[in-house]
Amino acid sequence: MKEETNVKQDINMEERLLDAARKLLKEGGYARLTIRRVCMEADCSTSTFYQYFDSKDDLLASFIQRNSFKKSSQDDYLNFTHPEAIIEIYLQTARYLSSLPSDVLHNYLTPGNLALNARTISQTKGNGWVMDLVWEHFRKAQSESMFLPGHDYMDIYSEMDVILFGYLFHWAVYAGEYDLIPPMRKMMIERLNIYLMPEHRLSL
Repeated sequence: MKEETNVKQDINMEERLLDAARKLLKEGGYARLTIRRVCMEADCSTSTFYQYFDSKDDLLASFIQRNSFKKSSQDDYLNFTHPEAIIEIYLQTARYLSSLPSDVLHNYLTPGNLALNARTISQTKGNGWVMDLVWEHFRKAQSESMFLPGHDYMDIYSEMDVILFGYLFHWAVYAGEYDLIPPMRKMMIERLNIYLMPEHRLSL
């Protein structure tokens, strides 16, 4: 029982920190998000903060994932083929990230953000996040021989990640002056089709 109580307390503290981040971002954007302010809002010490997050960027990455991805499930894509689901999940991710306040997105997509990597975006498993789902569709597509022989789904998955974050970065640099989704959808389909068996290729 004690161990179960500790797990619940850990979850509650993590949620308190994420709620504090949500409030601060709403009040003043990225500039207001500091570890000191998060701890004051969550009523905890900085040492407690570092038990859950490595940095402010790590907190921001977790905040973005929790708020954009965790409500998705495989049921949302029952009527999709695996290749169709892969494209739609990436586009859903782009729609959410492009809806963030501009200063949050700019700071999230900087090269200095050490939390923006495979560990936190592409390989965080078991929480029902969108990127968990796309990983599962890649795996199933490979197991059902939808990809051409000689191609590993993990490599294809990495290429699609590059397209996602490349387009988001370009779109953010241009201050959202164009519709992000159509060109990104076109490039993703073209790239994915290179690796798909002819009968599984998608129409543009």
